[in-house]
Amino acid sequence: MDEYWRGYRWRNGKDACTSAEARSCCSRGKYFIVRKMIELRMKKLILVFTVSLFLPLVVWSQYPVTLSSDAACKNSYMNPVFEPDLADPTIIKADDGYFYAYGTENTWSPGVHRVVPVVRSKDMVHWQYLCDAFTRKPDWKSEGGIWAPCINYIDNKYYLYYSYSKWGDSNPGIGLAISDHPYGPFADQGKVFDAASIGVENSIDPFYMYGTDETGKIEGFGAYSSENLIDWKYEGQVYKGNTPESWTLRNFWAPEVYERNGKYYMGKQYCATQMVVPDSGTNSD
Repeated sequence: MDEYWRGYRWRNGKDACTSAEARSCCSRGKYFIVRKMIELRMKKLILVFTVSLFLPLVVWSQYPVTLSSDAACKNSYMNPVFEPDLADPTIIKADDGYFYAYGTENTWSPGVHRVVPVVRSKDMVHWQYLCDAFTRKPDWKSEGGIWAPCINYIDNKYYLYYSYSKWGDSNPGIGLAISDHPYGPFADQGKVFDAASIGVENSIDPFYMYGTDETGKIEGFGAYSSENLIDWKYEGQVYKGNTPESWTLRNFWAPEVYERNGKYYMGKQYCATQMVVPDSGTNSD
């Protein structure tokens, strides 16, 4: 304030405000200057407030951000969706509205060993452990683990095909267990076949699909980590099928087969995932 007052006297002479009239004039000038200063500062405050209010809106319009909400949270998830372990999972939706998933036999923690753990979920995100598929481990092999189960719903029952093997096993095999309920308990039906009985090395990782042949009869189709494909009826009778000559890749892992528009597509793991159309022998990388 003083600097404005000194500036006024300097511009109008050193003794510009010595008389009563001049002092009155100077007081009015001083009031005018103060008012202008207040107005200027108010304008600055209004400008700062306006910028701080609308700048975020401008930024959000250019770079939209999805705000979290209950609906958004329900449609999002973070991996892993289940712990501590559910290796080689197979999944099915049951009539009770739940999704059931089954995993390879494993030890979850010291003293806690799961022989094909069964978990279930309503939304495939929030999973709950229920039980083991087997109350007693199958014993048709002297050693090995129950690996890579494959669940199916056939004739109002739940069919669980599984591998029975160990690392470096010279004669692994495929077994079958059946239950009236998706959560078990599954009654083991024993060995369907092993590598020695069908002459196919490393017969593990089963995948089963059923459909109808030209006679309308239900058939099964299995594919394994081997040089050949194996067909068998769901009753358990085994057929041996040859790999088409145009399929140059061998020793692929855990293949799955699906029918679409009259063609059968195989997804298999061989260093990278591939799709194969059997009737044309086409590999689609």
